[in-house]
Amino acid sequence: MSAGNREFGKADRAVMRAAVAIEKAVAAMLEATRSLDSVAQTYVVERLLDELITRNPEALDFLNTIGFSGAPGKATIRLTNALMDWRDVWADR
Repeated sequence: MSAGNREFGKADRAVMRAAVAIEKAVAAMLEATRSLDSVAQTYVVERLLDELITRNPEALDFLNTIGFSGAPGKATIRLTNALMDWRDVWADR
């Protein structure tokens, strides 16, 4: 295995660990707030997104500089589409 392949493997493992940690944190947050009578789950998710954007505005700026299939800004479009898809199937959950 080449050094480049090993580095991509290491990067992929780091991404997977981060994704699992984020998934667990969001699941724990939703579970902790599910029993609240006066607070809707949509509020909790919206607050999470707002907090992440407020704390990391440069992350959104960075999304506009990277692309998928060579098109700058494509990452922002993919993220927006994923959020809209999530919103659209909310009733199915």
